[in-house]
Amino acid sequence: MHISLASWKLIEVDVQMDKSAKLGVICLVIGFSFVVGTFYRSISTNSFGYRNFVPLEAHSWSTNKETAITMQYFWAPQDLRVEVKTNATIDMYILDAEGMRAWESDGVLKPTWSSNNITQLVFELQVPIRAEYTFLIYNPTGLLAVYEINFTLYGYERDLLWISITFILAGFILILASILVSRRLDRKKVCLHSKQVT
Repeated sequence: MHISLASWKLIEVDVQMDKSAKLGVICLVIGFSFVVGTFYRSISTNSFGYRNFVPLEAHSWSTNKETAITMQYFWAPQDLRVEVKTNATIDMYILDAEGMRAWESDGVLKPTWSSNNITQLVFELQVPIRAEYTFLIYNPTGLLAVYEINFTLYGYERDLLWISITFILAGFILILASILVSRRLDRKKVCLHSKQVT
């Protein structure tokens, strides 16, 4: 049976569209798997705390050699609730990795978030990206400062959510494109078959 060049081209395109549809299904499975995982992780909150048992000297930083304290945490891009309690007044800075390098190398403060003259404070913020963050404390008073900081991470991890949406959209687009192209191919096949018959 002789198959024309046009028929071969239609078959090749049909095979490619079938592969695209399968890839679209894989993207959908991955996307919905990320959605389920993200939802499951958002159900529970992640709470932890820190208390400096060695008082912070007057007019000193929490990373000085005497206290040797570095509060570093790896956080996902979620909502963060922070509660601070202290017997004195402190200044608090949250630094990302770049900010911490600037502080350690040049003594330059480039905080992601900061607040001064804290005696008791509760605040909420959004962690911008999945990364390591450091709390830097300064005691501006003439007293020894003892402080307690409690953290609670909650809500959806936004980067995982965006990954889920990206895979799901890519899957739908691939499947839809495959369906539309397949329909056009079917019409061309019918037309080609009619010409061959006539």
